[in-house]
Amino acid sequence: MPYHLQYRANAIANGVLSFHGQSIINDTDLKALLGASSVERDNWLSNFVIDHYLEIMRNTYSKDDFKIKIITWERFERAVGIVPAREIWEEGDSLWHQDIVYVPCNSFQSEHWFGLAVMPKKKQMVTLDSKAGDFVKPTIHDALLKMGSFLVELDETVDLSEWIFFSNRKQDVPQQANLSNCGVYTCLFARYLFSKSQSMITAACGSIPQFRKGMIIELHMQAILPSPPEDIVHERYYAVEYEKKFYFGRAVSVTGDKVEVKFLHQAGVQTFDWPMRNDLDTVFKRRVFYGPIELHGTGPFHIPSLAEINKFFSASKETATCF
Repeated sequence: MPYHLQYRANAIANGVLSFHGQSIINDTDLKALLGASSVERDNWLSNFVIDHYLEIMRNTYSKDDFKIKIITWERFERAVGIVPAREIWEEGDSLWHQDIVYVPCNSFQSEHWFGLAVMPKKKQMVTLDSKAGDFVKPTIHDALLKMGSFLVELDETVDLSEWIFFSNRKQDVPQQANLSNCGVYTCLFARYLFSKSQSMITAACGSIPQFRKGMIIELHMQAILPSPPEDIVHERYYAVEYEKKFYFGRAVSVTGDKVEVKFLHQAGVQTFDWPMRNDLDTVFKRRVFYGPIELHGTGPFHIPSLAEINKFFSASKETATCF
């Protein structure tokens, strides 16, 4: 993940920058998602983070010819078997019109997340577990039975004897190396199913800490980043750190771990313009700490995010928590 996106994720999780995602996701949820605590339990993902991340992915990948349905953790764990199935299903197309129905599962006693994917058109039900056992775990078995009962109640034409049920083994899907990444893998497995990108899951599993930071940015923007995330873009504007100060400039060229920047000069208290002579410098990408940035006007330019960038830079230098 590009440095400037990592810095922003750190700033959001540490409360330096305001979080613009769903208000139900709080500071504790974001710190847990960052995953920086030495106490593994503090790095577990909440159902609010997982449910909203899955919804953002559904909005991104669900199309007319590839329909995705999400059943949230609370509706599946707390409502199935108590609330009528049609109420839980809510609005939208019927079961048989869906390509994937995805549920994040975590029974009340297990303290472990795994994914459950239903493919109605193929009559298949699959669980994806990043800490698989050598046998079908009771929590997996119970989730499959629960989903089966739900589908039969939802649609009387469902005949489970015609369906295939699958629970992965350790060698089938990537496995977590600690006790706190199960929620991340549950989201990652969903993203693989929704995007159909094998390269994405391979790259993400190679750096779960960076995938966590990417999730923070995506929840903040309420949009899915490209995979891999876009690096510094030619002709876009960025903020570049120089020890005790920072400057705004346009990326003229990007080569390896360096970027050539054409810098703006300050024209007023809150305005910037091009100097009479070009001010060019080549810097390491890690010095680019914010962007891309929008400029308003035709010169001198206004930067709408100036106050946020000032706050970000000052707090980062005082606390060394962002970059």
